[in-house]
Amino acid sequence: MRRFDKNENVKKANILAERRYFESKGLLNEESMNLIKEEQFTDLFKFLAQDPKKMTQGSAYYVADLNSSMNKNIIDVEGNKIPNPMYGKLYKHTRFLFKWEDTYTKAMDRVDPEHVHGKRSGTYEKVQGYDVLETGKSGLYLPIIPTGSEYQYVFDNNGNMEVIDKETVKKYLRPMSPSTVSAIESGKPAFRPLIIDKIAKITGGGNVWKNPNFKGVYMGPGSTTN
Repeated sequence: MRRFDKNENVKKANILAERRYFESKGLLNEESMNLIKEEQFTDLFKFLAQDPKKMTQGSAYYVADLNSSMNKNIIDVEGNKIPNPMYGKLYKHTRFLFKWEDTYTKAMDRVDPEHVHGKRSGTYEKVQGYDVLETGKSGLYLPIIPTGSEYQYVFDNNGNMEVIDKETVKKYLRPMSPSTVSAIESGKPAFRPLIIDKIAKITGGGNVWKNPNFKGVYMGPGSTTN
């Protein structure tokens, strides 16, 4: 057997073993079972196998809807309560910078060595063989500690995705909560578990992974369409 074929067979066996592991942990329901497919994640595993070095610079190009940051109704200039015209149509396209294999615990220890770490909410499991990935209720995650970010708002204009000015967006979003403002002002590291299906592209170690399952077009900083 050729070495290439042997290596491919080993990779396939590992992926199938990971799937059985997720099933044994009860982490795969009928919907998420469809997420853990060899053809869907082989390219990602190959990218990670190129071994982006620990604490070297990486970037993730991410698209998230903003429904959780919006009210379904807003008050217009005349004081009337009206449906929020942007609800379900507004997206944030963000380029995150991060260090590979950095963790919230490590980042907090650098900022505040006396900090007492609490228990993380939610149920997550590391992916065997790929410690930078986790699995949870939304499938696969890439958890990162952003070292910087740039973003652009995009809205769905009757099926056409268009960039929208950041100042214009403010009236459609809820103001940040005092706790969020306090967290930002404290300078403490943020933690972002990025859902793989919402990542358009990841870079690291001089290599690039483009998500073949990403739906839509990334239009934020670093895009070729913006």
